[in-house]
Amino acid sequence: MKNPIRLKLLIVALAIFVCLAVIKSKEASAYTFYPTFFRLQQFSFNISKLKLTGIVRIGFNTALLASRISESPKVYGDCEHEYERCVGYIDQFDDSMEYLLLQAKNACVYSGESPKEKCFGLDIEAPEPEDVTEPFVIPEPKPIQCTGPETRSCTTVTGLPGIQKARSCDTTTGEWNFGLCVAEFIPPPPPPPAPQCNADQPQCAVGYSGNYLCQNGQWVNNCYLPTCQGSAPTCQAGYTGIYVCQNSQWVSQCQKVSSCPVMDPDWRVCVMSDGRWGREYTSYCNESTGQWVWKSCNVYPALQPVCTSFTYSEWDACSMGTQGRTILTRAPYGCAGGSPVTTQSCLVKCTSFTYSDWSTCVNDSQTRQVLSASPTNCTGGDPVTQQRCTSYDCLYFTYTDWSTCVNRVQTRKVIVATPKYCTGGNPVTEQSCR
Repeated sequence: MKNPIRLKLLIVALAIFVCLAVIKSKEASAYTFYPTFFRLQQFSFNISKLKLTGIVRIGFNTALLASRISESPKVYGDCEHEYERCVGYIDQFDDSMEYLLLQAKNACVYSGESPKEKCFGLDIEAPEPEDVTEPFVIPEPKPIQCTGPETRSCTTVTGLPGIQKARSCDTTTGEWNFGLCVAEFIPPPPPPPAPQCNADQPQCAVGYSGNYLCQNGQWVNNCYLPTCQGSAPTCQAGYTGIYVCQNSQWVSQCQKVSSCPVMDPDWRVCVMSDGRWGREYTSYCNESTGQWVWKSCNVYPALQPVCTSFTYSEWDACSMGTQGRTILTRAPYGCAGGSPVTTQSCLVKCTSFTYSDWSTCVNDSQTRQVLSASPTNCTGGDPVTQQRCTSYDCLYFTYTDWSTCVNRVQTRKVIVATPKYCTGGNPVTEQSCR
């Protein structure tokens, strides 16, 4: 009885083995590829050892593969991705290589590790890349450069002429984007040239500082006595003259006192060897004898030349608008006459002033008069006789007493109004009475 049963079991086992071998093209057929999976080659056809071992092992390994996928979805995804990548490298008619690749993928999933080699270590190479023609791309339009002027004239909101400056360039239209209109500063026309003075510029008198200024075609005296500290020093013994203030310093004009008498004129009548009358002039003073040494006698007047040049002493101090100097020498020797300049007018610039009160403010201006100036007989200077002011109404008033009531009206006058230099206001100078 036992032999028929074993025979039936053997037939069932063979049937199952044949079925697994037939479906080799499907995924389940991969379970027979690696010894790690279904080791069907170890199946024994010994009836006493079979005991449904093949059937039990087939079911166990299928469940194990499913559990691997659920436990390691990342590994499954990596294995699937490598399979999909490499299957594209296989010739579509090479079924054997595609079958091997499928088995390698299942072995990768079952191992629980991501693939470590390209195409699971199978001899599959990527094909040579084909020439790919780049797609036609519509070129972007090139930006347009702005070439016009970067400024333009405009009119401000207040109606003044102005200028707009470019802030940026619109590259689509090639036009400037202009900013706000700013009023343009127009400088006033230059003043007309001042008239020129024709004569040479005069020089200030000795001891004076400053210069002559050309105003309205005329030379105007702008000379002044410089201020020196203290009083003027005196000349030392044996010298005569004064100290003058120049550039804020006392400068000596002292000269040694001569022992010879003053000669004015500095010549005397003489008789020449031929008996004609002539003149002889002083040469120098002999200080030891106190006598003048005379030059030789020159004929006079027939052969006496006219003097053409002179040397002078320094100008005396300005007195009553005049100052003088003396002639030291004449040329040519023995000359007479000529046009020596021994006097000149002099001016002292005024440095201080006394004024009247300021006038009432009219059209934002008020004036005053110069009452006196110093030093005496001075001219010019810089008196301040006009200033700008602001017109405003008077706020407070001081009045006289009310007058006697006449025809039921009495009046009074304003004595003082404040603030100073105010105008107008509402003074009360009249009221009714009984």
